[in-house]
Amino acid sequence: MFLIDELFELSEFTFRDIFSGIDYPWDVLKIVEKFIKQVGHVGVYSDVPVGAHIVGEPVYIGKDCRIEPNVFIEAPAIIWDRVQVRSGAYIRGNVIVDSGSVIGHSSELKNCILMRDVEVPHFNYIGDSVLGNRSHTGAGVILSNYKISAEKGVKVRINNKNYDTGLRKFGALLGDDVEIGCNCVLNPGTIIGKETLVYGLSLISGYIPSKKIVKNKPEYLIIDKK
Repeated sequence: MFLIDELFELSEFTFRDIFSGIDYPWDVLKIVEKFIKQVGHVGVYSDVPVGAHIVGEPVYIGKDCRIEPNVFIEAPAIIWDRVQVRSGAYIRGNVIVDSGSVIGHSSELKNCILMRDVEVPHFNYIGDSVLGNRSHTGAGVILSNYKISAEKGVKVRINNKNYDTGLRKFGALLGDDVEIGCNCVLNPGTIIGKETLVYGLSLISGYIPSKKIVKNKPEYLIIDKK
């Protein structure tokens, strides 16, 4: 399984079977909807307040979740146990969220997988992406999933070799324990290895290996007022 073991400890992920038979980690994004419907989890086992909206089937919400008012959840979706879905969150369908994760205010999720204890807590866009266990995106982080040259599929370059993902929409793969600082933008097809830290305000593309620090040092000038 190319790169999968380098990115994710699948033994920690409740829905690890979705990776069975997958050759490349981005291929899992092609089957999220099918997998959710096949596993057949349906039902709401936590309190859902007035003002929260659940639309369509199948939707599964597990035990001990905190669902706040003004949340929108569209099928198909699996939200496992002990997940927080905060006010203003928008879950657009084809989403799997494993236990202990946080989906924050004004965060939008679409066709993505969040493994255990992932946090996307403030104003994040998570489209066509996989976030590994305990990964975290700071406020305002955008995982861009659509190239300006939209007629072309997303390609990635890893260790001097190009791969055609076959995806017109592909955001990012974040390995376990990755930290992305505030207001970063990850361009389509970004892949970041385990335990890597990306400083805030960075514009990121391509493949970054595990256990790296990505620093962004924008320059600014302070002058006297006239």
